[in-house]
Amino acid sequence: MRYIGIDMASRSFHVSLSEKHVVKFENTQEGIACLIQTLEEKKYSKQKTKIGVESTGVYHLPLAATLSRRGWSMSVINPLISSRATTSQRIILRL
Repeated sequence: MRYIGIDMASRSFHVSLSEKHVVKFENTQEGIACLIQTLEEKKYSKQKTKIGVESTGVYHLPLAATLSRRGWSMSVINPLISSRATTSQRIILRL
């Protein structure tokens, strides 16, 4: 299984294809198409790839909808929950 994390902003989004490989795309239909083309070129399989994108009000909606319609496995992550999870991990690790 391969995992991809996406950090959204109003005008762009950053895609983490691995720990050392992050690519920036414009948050437009053209940028989304370029992401899909990149995934296909790098041989990411729809069946073996999970994509997580942070919930950002409305900014993530076109990307999440387009990828879902095209058969990619999408998870929309609430940033408050992920922030609390990392905070709780830091507290546990400090004990």
